[in-house]
Amino acid sequence: MSATATTATTDFSKDRMPVSPLARRVAEKAGIDINLVPGTGPNGRIVLTDVEKYIASLKPNETKSVQVEQTEEPKAPPVQAKEEPAHEVIDLPLRVDVADRQSVPDFRLSIDCEIDELLKLCKSMQDTYGAEVSINDCVVRAAALAMRKVPRINLAYDGDGAVRNSQSDIAVEFASKGAIKSFVLKQVEGKTLPQIAAETKAKLDKTENSDAENCGFAILSMNARGSRSLSAPVTPPYICVLATGAGEQRPVAKHGRLVAATVMTFSLSIDSRVINAFAGNEFMATLKSLIEQPYNLVV
Repeated sequence: MSATATTATTDFSKDRMPVSPLARRVAEKAGIDINLVPGTGPNGRIVLTDVEKYIASLKPNETKSVQVEQTEEPKAPPVQAKEEPAHEVIDLPLRVDVADRQSVPDFRLSIDCEIDELLKLCKSMQDTYGAEVSINDCVVRAAALAMRKVPRINLAYDGDGAVRNSQSDIAVEFASKGAIKSFVLKQVEGKTLPQIAAETKAKLDKTENSDAENCGFAILSMNARGSRSLSAPVTPPYICVLATGAGEQRPVAKHGRLVAATVMTFSLSIDSRVINAFAGNEFMATLKSLIEQPYNLVV
């Protein structure tokens, strides 16, 4: 990550070298001492690319062999039973361990936002500029601006601690063409809605998922999949996960009367070791204001 980052007040252990969880796992698998790897990340943090470069610089006999021997399976006698189809192999977009999930104590916050004005903004962007801006693009932009106003949310793991980022990098995950796609948008706070929409479309066209190692904030979108709400767990490398449900017509009380409005539910899961509920509530209130007054997204 190119931008500088200042150390946050939370440190899980001050005696250990800052190493990303993914870099540590790859080093252990290769049988190398992580302390020998030069770190190029913030504050000397060792990231995945540092480990890969170090492994590439070693001689073949200096790393642990991780190849699995291939053995020929014994041929089974012919049977008359109908052959069962093989199990479907699912490619997970995130390389996380069960231990990672179990070690993250988190809490969740939820809000309902009216998105009728947001829908009008998307149509206006299409009619005026010819830009196909989606609800998801607006949510990404709103989250980035809310992170800038509430910087205590904008953190990323740094080995056994966390660092505060000076830019808003956001990982985006949602279903596309029957598969879960994940990618990272960098410096979102400085991009317009059409730029976010164009970059999202370009990344969706790629077959490989982006590595979100240095990103602490993720958005999991289900707004086109019919789920009213979604509560997502926090899994490394993320510290915060914002999940969006489907926009739907609901009765809303206004001026003592019930009226119909298009409402979307947002749920934020937060690593409680790093961010407290006060910062989470402030972020969600800011996000709600931006979503319901969306013309602030184009300023």
